Amino acid sequence: MKRLAVIAIALLFSARGAAAYGTGDGNLLLRECTTDDSTMVLSCIAYISGARDMFDLLQLIGSGGERCIPQQATNGQVSDVVIRHLRQHPETRHFNREVLILTAIREAWCPDGSPTISRIPEQPQWKPAPKKPTPVNRPTKPLPLDTE
Repeated sequence: MKRLAVIAIALLFSARGAAAYGTGDGNLLLRECTTDDSTMVLSCIAYISGARDMFDLLQLIGSGGERCIPQQATNGQVSDVVIRHLRQHPETRHFNREVLILTAIREAWCPDGSPTISRIPEQPQWKPAPKKPTPVNRPTKPLPLDTE
């Protein structure tokens, strides 16, 4: 439980950093990740790293400990995967950058339907009521009443 609290606090601070970075679409993300300005590139990698951490956390919560992103994958590799996805799918670059990052990660490492942020844990199936009414067993003799 303490570990989850530490993760939540860390995500709170990383979310503040991400909020300062701003929001945008895939066109802006690709421009920031491929510029000659090293500060922007590092900021881009940090932003993608934060999204990766959120993806990992959501997977751990939703799947009971399963992950599809390899532990050995570096933040640089994840950034490369995201940049490749943005270049290969220009038709989706107008989408929100967080959605595009998570989509790129999922397509690269979770193609087999492994738990993702969009997967809801399995719910029990609803069963309709039986067609025939259940018989009620009636007592053969009346029950005694309290006389007090």
